[in-house]
Amino acid sequence: MKKEIPIEEAVNCLRSGGTALLPTDSVWSICCDPKNGKALEKIVQFKAASPNIEFVLLVSNERLLYQCVKEVPDIAWDMIDISETPLSLIMESNSYLPKEIHYAEKKVVVRYIKDGTMQNILHKFNRPLLSVAAYSSNGFLAPTFKEIDPTLKDSMDVVFPQRLASKMSRKAAKLLEIAIDGRVNIVRK
Repeated sequence: MKKEIPIEEAVNCLRSGGTALLPTDSVWSICCDPKNGKALEKIVQFKAASPNIEFVLLVSNERLLYQCVKEVPDIAWDMIDISETPLSLIMESNSYLPKEIHYAEKKVVVRYIKDGTMQNILHKFNRPLLSVAAYSSNGFLAPTFKEIDPTLKDSMDVVFPQRLASKMSRKAAKLLEIAIDGRVNIVRK
């Protein structure tokens, strides 16, 4: 039961408008509630330090996915089902999402988390999380916790205990753009 305490702490932080450094299925990420204006403002500032890293909405079930995107083509479900590595999808955004988190005009990046620590956090939080990959002191993606910029760690309201984090791929997720008509464009392999 000890493992639940850090998850509860992270969820409480996120619900109260805080930012948290959390393990995803790919890398450590700065996360917040995208519907909280204060938290959104803070994460936008963090992303400004590393503009080449995109915002990703993390979801763990179909209901949460539909809170983020207008429509999920069948090919997207197929990709989610067969992918054995972290996969992010660029799809048409739902209208309620803030423009600051859009990848492109009316499009957002979404990743369906199937298991691990982040899936447990999403289950307890019960709504999508906005994330941006943690970066190193040179502004590039930090593949390991040790490489994350120390000032970034210090600025988080909660840092999830590294020893309790699930296994991560330690690299950026694959990125595919999926049109409503089912066309697929590979953005990052």
